[in-house]
Amino acid sequence: MDEIINYCLSKPGAYIDFPFGSIPICVKVQKRLFAQMYPHKDDCKITLNCDRMTGEFYRNSYPDTVVRGYHCPRNLQPYFNTIHLNGMVSGDELKAMIDHSYSTVVRKLPKKLQKELELEGDNMTDITLELPTIEHESMANQFKDEFFENNERVINGSALFDQMDYKKWFDNNERNRNPATVSNDWVAASTFFAVRKSDNKIIGMIDVRHNLNNKFLADYGGHIGYAVRPSERRKGYATSMLKMALEYAKSLSLNRVMLGCYADNIASIKTIVKCGGKLTESKQYVDGKQMNVYWIEVK
Repeated sequence: MDEIINYCLSKPGAYIDFPFGSIPICVKVQKRLFAQMYPHKDDCKITLNCDRMTGEFYRNSYPDTVVRGYHCPRNLQPYFNTIHLNGMVSGDELKAMIDHSYSTVVRKLPKKLQKELELEGDNMTDITLELPTIEHESMANQFKDEFFENNERVINGSALFDQMDYKKWFDNNERNRNPATVSNDWVAASTFFAVRKSDNKIIGMIDVRHNLNNKFLADYGGHIGYAVRPSERRKGYATSMLKMALEYAKSLSLNRVMLGCYADNIASIKTIVKCGGKLTESKQYVDGKQMNVYWIEVK
């Protein structure tokens, strides 16, 4: 399911939303749904948009596996397909269905918004934000090792990946993404890898906290923390990561987000300001260094 979510999120302007509770997991573009995922233990399925002819083609090609839209009103069912993830539909075919769903939704948007999405797709610096999976382990460990070899023992925005082995961190991260299972001393948060599309290399990590109901976050940490691996800095990746994280924050119904960084971290300050950050406070951190606090309006 995480692989499917990551593929949906690779689309320009795509973001996760939970308008109906924790299930279904919805992916939208310009506030319009193009994928709904139901990660039930015994029957995982995904509902996608389609035009009438394409929807009928897939239902005829995969009887009982692809059916009319689950939970959709009867008059709209011809325009939605629900795919039961039982292995009958290949990964490539499922990606084609997701592509069709996304295109179906985007074609109905005003021309101006279509153009904005097209430009966003062209201008993204070849990266996508991906939820961690077990398959990321090897690349993630290489990412962490590069920080340590550069004498950096703290990886901002990594949700303590710098302190745990991958499997322990992965399990902890999964729990903390769910408000029902998050640690008592933290808040629900979504941690993403920033992955370069051309070579699948992990370029950075970014952590989006869903609220500030924690003293450290409210005072210093803020809603978003991020890091770019040492060898990939000063290439514009941090700005792209932050812009995509702000889109995700918007899906959480956050109207404004807080970020904190050291006052001497000029590169991070430039990134935050470029993304609309306004300096609201400068104060001493627990280590004695000066810390700047910025707020960004999420529009």
